[in-house]
Amino acid sequence: MYHFDSKTKKRVSNKKLYKKYKISQKDMKVWAAQAFDQEYANEYYDNVKELRAQTIGLLPSNLDVFYHKGKLNVLIPVATNFGSGTKMVLYRPSRKKSYKIEDSSTFDQMTMTLKNNKLSLYYSGTDKTYEVHGCFNEYKQVHVYEIGPGVTYGFALTTNGLVEVIAIEDGLPIERVCSQGPLYGLDKVKSLRSGQALTEKDQLIDLFDALRNQPFKSLEGTYTNESVTLQIDENGLYAMQDQENSHSGLLFSVGMEEDGFVYGYDDYNQQVLSYCKVMPLYEKLEIKNLFDHDKLELEYQYE
Repeated sequence: MYHFDSKTKKRVSNKKLYKKYKISQKDMKVWAAQAFDQEYANEYYDNVKELRAQTIGLLPSNLDVFYHKGKLNVLIPVATNFGSGTKMVLYRPSRKKSYKIEDSSTFDQMTMTLKNNKLSLYYSGTDKTYEVHGCFNEYKQVHVYEIGPGVTYGFALTTNGLVEVIAIEDGLPIERVCSQGPLYGLDKVKSLRSGQALTEKDQLIDLFDALRNQPFKSLEGTYTNESVTLQIDENGLYAMQDQENSHSGLLFSVGMEEDGFVYGYDDYNQQVLSYCKVMPLYEKLEIKNLFDHDKLELEYQYE
């Protein structure tokens, strides 16, 4: 795609357009997630979450953009299971200068708040407020409710009728609360209440049933760096071996950020203290300790 300035008779680069229209790399990540969620709203694949991570995490830094009839248009390469592995999607993002919708929901010791299109979670048990990471859409309602056997989840309804899920109780122990992305197969929702989603056709969908049907991303494989070998089986059980120590435990899914999946894992004392990020396509696995006094940063390559 080429841009031409009819006044100066010169070509204009995408970079100059980004500067002129104040488009940032963060904007592109957000639009990529929105374009993917819009494209896959009615689709269901076992690897849909991995495709979403590929789309966001491997997004080129130089997207083609153009204005038509006063509307911004962006061409976004969206990951797919077919053909070359990507397809170009034309997306027209909205560029709101301010977000007026505010909402909050409380269940037991947890309160989720929506303000300025950002989600946060207050937990009275620690008297702390946590940012909810990995939120790329525009939201109009939040909902906290006990889903299933005594497990509390957060839900965020987007302006285009999708429902994102936040695994609160998985994120709190590692103090890293993340969105897990939309509940695929559930769209055209207009409100959330009492653990249910009300669709535009006035159907009530149980959020627990929708949650149970979501694909689980397996990290099964062997990962290595210079001194450590990490083996993960299909159930998320892991064994870590270095030159002097070895230990095992369980990885559990917390959510997804713009550069990969976030998992919690047990430390040497069998306490949940740390988290790891897994990059799209299993290219590498990063483990980072949460505490400043003991920074642990290991990067693994997938064998």
